[in-house]
Amino acid sequence: MIVFSDIMLAVLVLIWFNLLRHKKNGVSNLLYFHSIVMFLFVLLLHMYSYDYIRFHPAITFDGLRYDILGRKFAHELNKGQISIDTGQHIYIDGFSELKDDRDIAISFRLAGGGTNIAPAYVYGIIGPIYFLFGHVPITIKIINVILFQLSFLQFCKILGIYNIEEKRIRKFQLIYLYMPTFMVYSASLMKEMIVLYATMSLLADIYLKRSFVSFSYHTVILLLTRIYNPVIILVAFAVANFRILLKYKKYLLFALGGFIGLSTVPIIGNFSLMYFLTDFPFAISIGKGNDLWFDGVLELIGYSLSHPSIILKTFFYGSIDLIMKPQPWYIQIPAYGTNMYPRLLARWLSSFLIWYIFWHLFSYLKNIFMKMSLFKFTIILTVFESIWMGMHYDMRYKFAFMPVFMILTVSAMHHFHLDEQTLKVRKMMFIPMTIFLALFASFFWGSDAITKVGF
Repeated sequence: MIVFSDIMLAVLVLIWFNLLRHKKNGVSNLLYFHSIVMFLFVLLLHMYSYDYIRFHPAITFDGLRYDILGRKFAHELNKGQISIDTGQHIYIDGFSELKDDRDIAISFRLAGGGTNIAPAYVYGIIGPIYFLFGHVPITIKIINVILFQLSFLQFCKILGIYNIEEKRIRKFQLIYLYMPTFMVYSASLMKEMIVLYATMSLLADIYLKRSFVSFSYHTVILLLTRIYNPVIILVAFAVANFRILLKYKKYLLFALGGFIGLSTVPIIGNFSLMYFLTDFPFAISIGKGNDLWFDGVLELIGYSLSHPSIILKTFFYGSIDLIMKPQPWYIQIPAYGTNMYPRLLARWLSSFLIWYIFWHLFSYLKNIFMKMSLFKFTIILTVFESIWMGMHYDMRYKFAFMPVFMILTVSAMHHFHLDEQTLKVRKMMFIPMTIFLALFASFFWGSDAITKVGF
């Protein structure tokens, strides 16, 4: 259902945000048009979910979880209560204000198994907005759009450190703004946009060498929304700057002591860093769709040290995943009017843009490998992301790191000036490489391993 007051509030929020961005430049003009497009897209997807998706006003089960938890939190605030559950799972059995049969059914499902939460999103955005303005899901979706645009501005700041004509990087800016997967998740009640914003902000802190306060702030946001992203980024940063960090041994020992102390303190409920290290489930691919499962990252590290080839396999298969998934030629779109239609359609359409990015990046691979020291952090980050992809996690976890490949491409364009003929030849070489990877993935590795869809 669409409520007029919800739409008006969403419009006011979007206008207010655009008025705050007083700079008049090419990026602002892109965002003005993008705001109009996304507002219409939010309404369209909201109406689709009302007609066809049983998780309305969300488009996913997780989105509906956040919506219900936000409503519960707002309801308790109205009664003068603040009760953030102290367990790993939040249970909402007996929340009688959920009169809708669908909500009651979902509440029983949550009460039966609980749900991992994103406290920065539920208690920092959804809950307070619902408390102030009532149940306004369209407004939350517009706030997600604003987070999407703020992440785009961080992306532009990173690209701005490279001395390249604006028209040469415009295509990457447009790809970022109109990546179908980004658009769908920003028009939903999922936490993906706050994750994307915090990820791009943390990367901007590193690339632009911003303050430690900013670095810490964005790290904490990521820890409270998706803990693996800051771990991947921070480990890559530590490896890339290992020699520099050794100069600050005392501070590192102090930080390590603080980390060990904090690891026993729940971040939210029972989800502590110690839980991540000792109990959080991990799986790594060993090929042909087979996975090995571990309880916690420490068990995974221990097994990897005793079986060093396993990390090489994980990196190898993860790299193929990183490149091959999603695939333009693998069409898995359900019929219009089904739950998965918007996300799977967006995933398939995004595959064309992802392959377009790799097509450009491939042109500079030879130069990048010859001068790896210029791209140390980005390459190490890509390696760790490849290992992570080898653990076969949901595809949406990959998309937050897709801008890294555009950053690497723009960085290469800055450092290496290739003539048009060389670029043309190298781009043509991408075609046989793609055919080889497709044949390898389909016949040697196992087609089931590259066609699994995760959301």
